[in-house]
Amino acid sequence: MAYHFVGDRPRWAGLDWNGVFGHLDLAMQRGNDVVWLHDFKSITSRYSPGRMQWILADERFAGLQITVGSTTLASGMGYAVLVVSKGAQPEDKLLWL
Repeated sequence: MAYHFVGDRPRWAGLDWNGVFGHLDLAMQRGNDVVWLHDFKSITSRYSPGRMQWILADERFAGLQITVGSTTLASGMGYAVLVVSKGAQPEDKLLWL
């Protein structure tokens, strides 16, 4: 059995009986500015059983709203992440580590 741990900010850690099997952090890049999503100034988090959602905004990315959803897989180890943006500019990039 595997678990994915999240909290009030969009960061992920996957755990199983052997320990951590992975981390995920997301960042937004516009030009030379790069900001981790968990460091955005405005983060609204919502939980429903088995699912997590965050709605993010930051004045450094004027007009941009990012919605991130996450859930565990139906079977096996891992988790799924969905990122949707409104107001993104053509040169904006989503980065992950």
